[in-house]
Amino acid sequence: MSRIRQGQAAPGDPVPAVVQARQRLPVAAFQLVEGSMEEVTLRPAQAEMLLAMGSLQYTLDPEATLARMVQWLRPGSTLVVLVDSLVALVMELLAAGKTDEALLRLATRQGLWLQDGVAAENHLFDSARLQRALCQAGLRDVNVRGLLVGATALGRNRLLEELTAHPAQQMALERQMAQEPLLADAGKQLLAWGRRA
Repeated sequence: MSRIRQGQAAPGDPVPAVVQARQRLPVAAFQLVEGSMEEVTLRPAQAEMLLAMGSLQYTLDPEATLARMVQWLRPGSTLVVLVDSLVALVMELLAAGKTDEALLRLATRQGLWLQDGVAAENHLFDSARLQRALCQAGLRDVNVRGLLVGATALGRNRLLEELTAHPAQQMALERQMAQEPLLADAGKQLLAWGRRA
């Protein structure tokens, strides 16, 4: 899978988020590691917590990457991941009349992120695949929840209208829906976490 097609930063170029993190994180409490999660090397059982927020889905082999990351955790420590939902994307494409693309994404479990001339292919997850991957990587007490269920149910525009007109009510509803595992796949993203045994 060719992950990034155009507009990719040159190797060694600082990513703005990394520069900001370096400036904001307390040096004694955090170690900021730059590099691909597929290539970086950390000592086993070194980390108290690992976050992969929107990045795991862009690796060549997410399941292998998860297994690698779990080895970096101390026993009892937590891994948290955020990925795009296959089901939500297929529903969004169907609602937009893009039946062929919806069926392609469903068949291949692959997505395509496009923004400002940059295209990146990614893996799409359903809650069962994500939960299975986390468990097989060695995590216990795994939880998977859907975020932004309202975007799938209402569509982006109507969700934005509701958030503008009734922000407290809509956010309360989103929080309530995010707590329901049955609605996980309806979320635009899947948030999952577990702890190393």
